[in-house]
Amino acid sequence: MFWNQLGGSRLTPSTLLLLPGARVRNAGIRKCSFSPKNYSSRHELSSLYHRRHRLLLDFTATSDAEFKRLIDFCAGMIFAARGTIERTAARKFTLT
Repeated sequence: MFWNQLGGSRLTPSTLLLLPGARVRNAGIRKCSFSPKNYSSRHELSSLYHRRHRLLLDFTATSDAEFKRLIDFCAGMIFAARGTIERTAARKFTLT
């Protein structure tokens, strides 16, 4: 779906919009990792999700209360975008 929206063009490091706290692991595969610290990071998180094919989230540095709020936000965002969320490890998730 995401690939078709781009018209089949490949993303390159020069075409990616990076926000603070984001790292591109491999631009050819279109993965981005993000470690939100609190709920105010949700704007960056949603912006990255809508610009990437796969977003790797690491909540290990997030408090329990903020973690629950961010997971709830991600669930709503994923539902609206008809995407998927997968737990990869304790407090680590992949959004596609």
